[in-house]
Order: sequence, then structure tokens, then C-alpha cells
Amino acid sequence: MEQAKAIPGFRLLSPAGVDDATALTSFNIDGMSAAQLQQALRERFGIFTVARHIGHAEILRATVALTTTAAELARFVSALQTLAAERREA
Repeated sequence: MEQAKAIPGFRLLSPAGVDDATALTSFNIDGMSAAQLQQALRERFGIFTVARHIGHAEILRATVALTTTAAELARFVSALQTLAAERREA
């Protein structure tokens, strides 16, 4: 998530401290609804996430497992970079 946190417009909503580390990550991209982001990740990049509404906030959740490869994580970060850049250009 360190790479993703550096993406302009990406907002990590999960605790970032080592003591709070979890395999579940909550995030969003400025200017995109959770549904839009979920659909783009699934349809364009083949990445499964779960959209949630918590209070008035829309978030996306992704879970990293022990079986998740470094290549899959790199693809996830690349997809986030692409979507955030497209949103900034819009």
C-alpha cells in the first residue's frame, strides 16, 4: 500500500500503522464513486473488490491473501495509478 498511497487522488482509509496492519484494505479515488471504481477494476483489470457504504462514505475493500503474488499486487497498483490519472485528466 505504500506505493498506492503515493498516487495523487488515492485515499487509503484503512489504518496504515504496522500495529494496525490487516489483509483487508479500504480505499477510494477522488471523484469516483465506489460503484464506478469497483466496475472499472473488475471490467478493465480483472480485479475483484467489494463496494461498501459506511455512514455517508463510499469505500472499496480489497483483501490480500498469503497466495497473492507480487505480480498481482503490482497489477493492482498499476490499475489504481491508471484510474486515478484518468480521473485527474477528466
